Amino acid sequence: MAILIIDDVPVTRKILESFLKDGGYSDIIQAESAEHGFKILGLYADRDADRPDIDLILMDIVLQGVDGIEACRLIKNDERSAHIPIVILTAYSSSEHIETAFKAGAIDFLSKPVNKLELHARVRSILHFKSEVDRLREREKHLVETTLQLERANVLLERLSNSDGLTGIPNRRYFDYMFKKLLASATRLSIPISLLMMDIDNFKLYNDTYG
Repeated sequence: MAILIIDDVPVTRKILESFLKDGGYSDIIQAESAEHGFKILGLYADRDADRPDIDLILMDIVLQGVDGIEACRLIKNDERSAHIPIVILTAYSSSEHIETAFKAGAIDFLSKPVNKLELHARVRSILHFKSEVDRLREREKHLVETTLQLERANVLLERLSNSDGLTGIPNRRYFDYMFKKLLASATRLSIPISLLMMDIDNFKLYNDTYG
């Protein structure tokens, strides 16, 4: 599981990486700014471009350039990264900053300086929650695909049931359906309706010869 740390203080990034590795998380990616984080997440790249599969973002609320709140909002507004949980790191103790972070899309916050045990507990809980959500999302995607396949199969079945197997033209069943429908419309609108019946001479001989 890859964890992205976005913080403009190198020492803080190193400490967080050390804490996470002590907790058994080895795939740690660092970014010294929000803009660098956006590049790693592929927000500025083509949709088909390769980018790491990030499972969690730990981001400081105070950053040079784009701050943590705005960065959180931008990440959550992009469909390619909207599913990634974001934990805001803050030295602020006021509830106003924390509430603003939640409104921007953060799932949790950690106070600075970060406590190792608290970090492990939060990360473990959030990654477990994300894993369950991803599993449900994959199941929903599978159900949607199955539903589309069933709909296409039903359309094909309906088409086959209304067509003659030999010629591919609409059969008697479809004729009965359309005749009733057209007759009802003609009656309602008081307009005439005509029926033309045709027969192909020697069709049995043609069929026996050419199939």
